[in-house]
Amino acid sequence: DIVSDTARERPDHTALIFKGARMSYAELERLSDAFAASLVAQGVKKSDRVGLLMPNCPQSLIAQFGVWKAGGIVASINPLYTEHELEHCLKECDTETIVVLTSFYNKIKSLQPRTSLRRIIATNIKEYLPPLLSFLFTLFKEKREGHRIELQPDDMWLSDLLRQYANTPRPNVPVGPNDPALLL
Repeated sequence: DIVSDTARERPDHTALIFKGARMSYAELERLSDAFAASLVAQGVKKSDRVGLLMPNCPQSLIAQFGVWKAGGIVASINPLYTEHELEHCLKECDTETIVVLTSFYNKIKSLQPRTSLRRIIATNIKEYLPPLLSFLFTLFKEKREGHRIELQPDDMWLSDLLRQYANTPRPNVPVGPNDPALLL
């Protein structure tokens, strides 16, 4: 509600700064609404766990607020976990959906058959970098550091979902202060 209220009262106010690029509260609200709508459309229901496997970046906030707006519970997963630790975490949280940074995609794909993961949503760190940094990242780091991937047929890009559901209103899922929100 704080993000929604601030987006209404001060839509152009800066919500986050990432490597010099700014995102307003209005944009954070719009993107997290779109992500929430995409989750509901994919079958995510209230109290479902949605894993987030990424560092602090704009996509992690978009996803976190989107999961909450869809009534889900965020399962924040440490990107430094070994495969064994990741597998244990995914099973323990009963995670069926995960948003993953591209550099961790192949690790998650290798674990998918041994977990309840049904939906994998990938995102590239460069998507919210300032234009020059994004260009330089593409030239010098993306392939070398494992960020350039090819998605398997059933997996999705976060950016595609945000575009597809851009004009879809926030789902009407009742969420209250006593609902669980986060598993660490």
